[in-house]
Amino acid sequence: MITPDHNGESVDHIASHLSEHVTKAMEATGVAGASIALIRDGEVAWAGAFGTADASTGRPLTTEDVFEVASITKPLFTYGVLKLRDAGLLNLDTPLNDYLDEPYLDDPRIKKVTARHVLSHQGGFPNWQRQRDDGSLKMYFEPGERYSYSGEGFQYLKLVIEKLTGRPPLDVITELTLEPFGMTDSDLVWPSRRSTPPIALGHEKDGSPRVKGESREMNAAASLHGSPT
Repeated sequence: MITPDHNGESVDHIASHLSEHVTKAMEATGVAGASIALIRDGEVAWAGAFGTADASTGRPLTTEDVFEVASITKPLFTYGVLKLRDAGLLNLDTPLNDYLDEPYLDDPRIKKVTARHVLSHQGGFPNWQRQRDDGSLKMYFEPGERYSYSGEGFQYLKLVIEKLTGRPPLDVITELTLEPFGMTDSDLVWPSRRSTPPIALGHEKDGSPRVKGESREMNAAASLHGSPT
């Protein structure tokens, strides 16, 4: 929605443009609520909230409401992994299998999977775990052979982080990402351990709100909760 042509325009002008078009888009698609932050020079220059956080009660959405951020967890987790690389704890091209006492799964290809493969979605895994008849995880292709989006690989890498640090990955990634960035209302589990922000519920196609489930264990690919601000 914001094109290079907007780069020289004032924040107020862009905010006005966004407010008009987001409202129209929500009406056209039936989206219950939307929250947006405008970034300029690395800082939040403007934030806006539209619609409701819970359609069943009509509670207005605010810029303080947190969302289930889902796959945006991946770049945050990746940043934490790269900080571990910078600290000399992890090599991006060392097979992850070398860091563990036993293979993650019974497939000879697992011995070739590296952090670089996982972070670039070339690990050979399905998006999420699919089992063989014997209950083991299935790999689809040779690591590095091609791209295939996979959250499962991030969970594998999370296990390696736990082994290398001797600490819960939740604590490690929180210290490397949420804390230094001042993300005080964000957490990698729900309910949040760090604050008590209001939450924006997800909604079904018929407009009814979804019941918010708990996620008490960090999912390296999907469990971040936070707001655009």
